[in-house]
Amino acid sequence: MGSIVSYTVQLTMCIGLLLLSSTMLGQSLKQPELQFSAPCVSASFNEFHVNFAWDPPMVYSDNKFILELSDKDGSFANPRELVAYGDKNTIFKFEFVFAFPTDLRGTNYKVRVRSTNPQKISPESNAFPAYYLAVNQPLVINNFVGTIASCDGSPVTINVTNYPNQPAYRWYRNGTYLSSQNQSSITTSQAGIYYVELDYGTYCSSATLSNAVELVNGQSTGVSINGSNSIEVCEGQSHFLVASLDNTNTSYKWFRNNQAVSTSGYHPRFDINTVDNAEGTWHVEIQRNGGCMERSGNVTVQYKSINASLQSQSGTLLLPGDEITLEASTNATQPSYSWYRNDVLISNATEKTYATSQPGSYFAKIKESAGCILEIATARINIEIPTSISVSIGKRSDYLSCESASTEISLSTITATLSDGSEIDAYNSLVNRFSYQWYRNTVLLANATTTSLMLDGPEDNGIYKIKAALNDLNLVSNEEDIKLGLSNDLTITSVGSLSCDGSTSVKLSANVTDPNFTYQWYKDGQVMDSENSPYVETNESGTFKLEVNGFGCSLISENLTISPLNTDVVQVDSGDFVTINEGISRTINATGADSYAWYRAETLDLISNDSYLTISEEGQYILKASVNGCEITKTITVEYLESFAIPNVITPNADGYNDKWILPNSYANNSNVEVSIFTLTGERVIQTYNYQNDWPQNNIPVASSSKKPIYFYKITKDNNVLRKGTITVID
Repeated sequence: MGSIVSYTVQLTMCIGLLLLSSTMLGQSLKQPELQFSAPCVSASFNEFHVNFAWDPPMVYSDNKFILELSDKDGSFANPRELVAYGDKNTIFKFEFVFAFPTDLRGTNYKVRVRSTNPQKISPESNAFPAYYLAVNQPLVINNFVGTIASCDGSPVTINVTNYPNQPAYRWYRNGTYLSSQNQSSITTSQAGIYYVELDYGTYCSSATLSNAVELVNGQSTGVSINGSNSIEVCEGQSHFLVASLDNTNTSYKWFRNNQAVSTSGYHPRFDINTVDNAEGTWHVEIQRNGGCMERSGNVTVQYKSINASLQSQSGTLLLPGDEITLEASTNATQPSYSWYRNDVLISNATEKTYATSQPGSYFAKIKESAGCILEIATARINIEIPTSISVSIGKRSDYLSCESASTEISLSTITATLSDGSEIDAYNSLVNRFSYQWYRNTVLLANATTTSLMLDGPEDNGIYKIKAALNDLNLVSNEEDIKLGLSNDLTITSVGSLSCDGSTSVKLSANVTDPNFTYQWYKDGQVMDSENSPYVETNESGTFKLEVNGFGCSLISENLTISPLNTDVVQVDSGDFVTINEGISRTINATGADSYAWYRAETLDLISNDSYLTISEEGQYILKASVNGCEITKTITVEYLESFAIPNVITPNADGYNDKWILPNSYANNSNVEVSIFTLTGERVIQTYNYQNDWPQNNIPVASSSKKPIYFYKITKDNNVLRKGTITVID
């Protein structure tokens, strides 16, 4: 019993080891087996098979087996997928069915199989050639011509005519492969039988094998086209090109601009007018039975033609007394002329020119009498008598009325109205036929007889027009009102200053002083009567401006303000506030006045008539200074300089030192200074004028050092706060 158990254990272990070994090794993908050897693929044949096998263990359910194709050199650097199966994960041997891509062309293709889960790659298949046959029918060379000849050893070209643009070809001579020739044509002088096939490798090319062409050696006899190399023919008339060789055993083929215009056959003469347009370069090719093909030189054919034009040097409008000469031009060698008016032949009009004073529709017919008989008619010219003519003038486009410093006016249009009411621009045809005269304000301007007039300044302002005359025709233009600006700008300046008693005045002057202009002054927006010059004097303050008028234009200056006497003309070197040390004097000086008077503000007592004042006491002082009869008043406040700072700590402990809050003399004992002291809660302790340096009048109990009493103070004068701060009470 024990041995049976031992055997069972050993067998189980062996099976487990085998399974473990199989799992470790994984699936085995076999080499693909090709079911073809050298596929010749085409649009009608493109289904191929590859057998494939693999060994377990099993692949995952989402696995795919993918058949991949290498490049033509057998490399899988960039493989192409041919077909993929996701339903073969339990089948250990199956067949791939697929189609090859259409760009196959090579001799060393391979396939392989790749699985996706797990990711494995099979061994590569055996190499095989493969081609896709884009052409699957015989080629045609030289349009089935069986024999061609090399004349005098000259190379001839044999070419594929039905499929000339394929990748590569295989040429043969007398059955021998010409490995160096792979184009659609071959140029050679070597005799032999030639044929070609498309290069689809060793196994797939034969389906395209062409017809055979035999190249033989021969001698040229020479062929040309009789006559001149440049031929001029009459359009519509027959003209034959004739080959220099006439042989019934020779085939002729005629070409225009290298395109065949005849079939091969016995055609030694060819009527070029059987072609729609015979102009161009012609040649003929001949092929003798068993001989070489030859080509003639080129002959250029042109149709003979003539051209004609008609012109009038003096325009197409008939004015009173006018005669218009028409002239025909042509390139005809021997021209003859006939003239027509309103489609009716004019008798005896056979010259190159024709003069007329009659309106109508004119043209000429010109006939060529040399060589081809040709006739051509010129274009028509309509000669008309206008029902009316008008002229107009205009100014330069940048002209601005009363701003431009100069401008030019000129004749701008001459318009003719025809019998049907239409208008035409007749400027170019008539401008040089009139005489001209300019007028300004209806007055003739001497020497102004051109079509333009330059105006250089406001003295040229006015209403302009021009008169145009031709024989008995007199025309008057529209009118242009020209106004050139007076000046670029207008400014006014002042000299002098005003006095308070009106005894002095200010002179105002303009920078424009032309006597041809008129001047109007304004004060505070109102007209100043009797002021009509570029200058004005005034002893009044106000805002002044000037308006200048001339030649229909005006200028207005900017405003200029004349002010009363400025108090700043009187200066005091101390300023309005002066501080001095108590017991010390200081001198202050005034300047800029005609006279001075100093007063104490409290009593208004006169204390000095000098320009300076020496002060040693606090208070307010008044200076009354006289300038040009005007009185200027200035007030100077004098205060003592503080001799010591306001204390912020007192020790009211009755030791005789720092017991009271002592203020400087400028604040204490002064009835104009108010002193107030407050507790931290805002309770007023004292409020007094003429403070006597006696607070606190009684000792203030002092708490512990961490809670020392603190008070606020404020010192004011005339409702102005002079000083404020805190007072700390300590023992």
